[in-house]
Amino acid sequence: MLKFDLKSIVLGLTLGILCVGSVTVASEDPELNEVQCVYYNDSKVFFNQNEIPLKHKLIEAVSPDGTEATLYAPLDEVLNYLNVKMEWNQDVDTVILFTDMTSPSVADQQSDGFELTTSELESNAIKLIQRTGNWDYIEPYLDDLSDDVIREIVRIYNSKHQNVSEHKNVYDYIE
Repeated sequence: MLKFDLKSIVLGLTLGILCVGSVTVASEDPELNEVQCVYYNDSKVFFNQNEIPLKHKLIEAVSPDGTEATLYAPLDEVLNYLNVKMEWNQDVDTVILFTDMTSPSVADQQSDGFELTTSELESNAIKLIQRTGNWDYIEPYLDDLSDDVIREIVRIYNSKHQNVSEHKNVYDYIE
C-alpha cells in the first residue's frame, strides 16, 4: 500500500499551478506559453555572496523544443530572506512589496498608538542591512537608532560594498 504525504502532494500541486501560471502569463505569444516539462533544480541562490537558505527546490521549466529553460525560485522565501514582505491587493489586482519597517500594517499600528520599541527597530535595521546592503532602506530610521547601532550598520554596509567610493563615514550619521 502506498503512503501519501499530504504536504508533498499539496506542495507539488501548488508549485505546478504556480509554475504553469507563471509560464502562461509570461508572454502573449501562444508558442512561448507552452512548456515541454518541468523539473526540480538543485541550484543555489546567492545574494551579496551569501547563500539564501531555501526550504523548497527551484523549478526549471523547459520550452517545447528544449532550447530554452526558465528557472523559478520560491519568491516568498527569497523575499523573506531580504526582509521584504509581500501583500496581495485583490481589489486592484496588485502585489505590494515592502520592508518590515515600511509595512502598511506597521504604519497602521503606529497611527493607532502602537510603535516599535527602539530595540525592535534597531534589530530590524541591522537584519535589513545584513541581508540587503541597501542604505536607502535604513536611512529614514537613522534618527531613531543609537550611535552603537549606527556604527554597526555602517560597518556592515561598508563590508558589503567593495568600492571604497560607496563607503559610508559613521561620523556623518552620529553626533
